[in-house]
Amino acid sequence: MKRRVMGWVSLLVACVLFLLSCETNGWKGFEEEDLSLYLTLGPYKGLTYTKESTAVTDGEVENAIRLRLEATTELTATDGPIAEGSTVTFDRFCFLDGVSTPSLSEEGGTYRCGTVYEDTVISALLDQMKGMRQGDTAELTVTLPEGYLAAGSPAKQAVYRITVRAIYEKNLPELTDALAATLMPGVDTVDELRAAIRDAMEAEKRTEAAYRVEAELWDRLVATSEMILRPFDLYEVYYHELYVGYENLASASSQELGDYLSSSLGMTVEELEEMLAEQAENKVKEALVLHAVAKTEGITCDADEIKAFAEDRAKEGSFFESGAEYLTFYGEDTVTEQLLKDKVLAKMMEWGTAKT
Repeated sequence: MKRRVMGWVSLLVACVLFLLSCETNGWKGFEEEDLSLYLTLGPYKGLTYTKESTAVTDGEVENAIRLRLEATTELTATDGPIAEGSTVTFDRFCFLDGVSTPSLSEEGGTYRCGTVYEDTVISALLDQMKGMRQGDTAELTVTLPEGYLAAGSPAKQAVYRITVRAIYEKNLPELTDALAATLMPGVDTVDELRAAIRDAMEAEKRTEAAYRVEAELWDRLVATSEMILRPFDLYEVYYHELYVGYENLASASSQELGDYLSSSLGMTVEELEEMLAEQAENKVKEALVLHAVAKTEGITCDADEIKAFAEDRAKEGSFFESGAEYLTFYGEDTVTEQLLKDKVLAKMMEWGTAKT
């Protein structure tokens, strides 16, 4: 578990460094040149898209309330059997072909039945352990998936000797008006809690549905557009920023680029260059599509809109303390393009036809 956490931390740091490598494109051709010389723009008006239901069921609301109650309720030990939702502390000792395998063993691990774990073996063991009680021991057979033991390794059966140390459950309290008021700011009764949770869930579903529609429309527009001529200087900038990003990742790992690519990604510098060439090509095409639609339809972004957009983006996460910091980090050109794409996608949805 500790190794997995450290891996996520390393990945987060690497991603931040990768973002720091990005530059604004600085290409003036978007404003100064006839983009039809570079691109045949696909259709972007009158497109049909699927309208998803964003209704929230009573069951979804009750499940959301249960999760809030669980988050505020302490675990208590139980003498009952392991069941869905039980939290279990147990020892697992792995044997491959009858030989003890310490690297796949663990003492005193604590896991919750019903949780989907990255380590699929944990989930498989917990499923078989249902019905066992504290102090019980069993030998359970699971199949280690392909690549579990090492890169490219075949699937293999393993036997785990399991001993249940403790079982915990959460005894959820009765939901009263007083308790409801502690579960969500601004509510005083159970009915108000249910209504507020429903509103929040519906808003989230609407946002997610809009994202999916926008992605669908954008992908179709890019796919039906054809790049006639690639502005080489724009391509060079995109390629350079992508390449420098990987150099920064290698530097963060205290490795030369070739060594980092080989050990972490299993590729050569030549393979990376081939991959980045394709990615840079795609970035050029998408940028041309975006600016071509914006120029054709007169869609622009003024300074106040850009500032407000950056403020909103900064509030969405915990990485930036202000819109000014967001702007400094990404650069005004990049933030402007982010806002411009939002505006273009909103217009494409307005011009399109929803179907259920």
